Amino acid sequence: MPVKVETILSAITAATVTAFAPVHAAPLPLDITFLSERDDIGVYKELNINIPANNTTQPAYGGVVRYYDVAIAQSVAITYQSCTNRSEKGADLLLTGGNRGQIKMGKFYISCELAYDMVSAYGLSDEVARPVKSWGGRYWKDMPSLNLNTDAKARRFVSFSSNFKPVGR
Repeated sequence: MPVKVETILSAITAATVTAFAPVHAAPLPLDITFLSERDDIGVYKELNINIPANNTTQPAYGGVVRYYDVAIAQSVAITYQSCTNRSEKGADLLLTGGNRGQIKMGKFYISCELAYDMVSAYGLSDEVARPVKSWGGRYWKDMPSLNLNTDAKARRFVSFSSNFKPVGR
């Protein structure tokens, strides 16, 4: 009995959608604070993100993307939006996990060049935008994340973020 092409395409579509975020999945809540200060030396940008889970390697949306990957994707997108050009100084990311930020995951550096390259490769998703606070805890604005909406993008990004190491603790 021949298999219908429609059945095969439906199965492929279902597998692709579940790799990152099913349509009904709510964005993972992250506690995000962004600071940008300018002085005579230049601009200093600091991004603080807390992943509200003790296990940051668990799947975020039932696919290959983990909580950790979601935080890295969000920080790259925020860095991109804070850069006026590729050669500008990037942002320091202080990443923590746990309900109270008790798990110190390290300090990362995201250059504007890296952020521009990643947004060029993945695009931004306004469907996955998260609130960002300014220093002092006041709401600043919603920021989109990288667009990891296909299986290929999700797997490629997980490969990148698995090798994205902190520059300090």
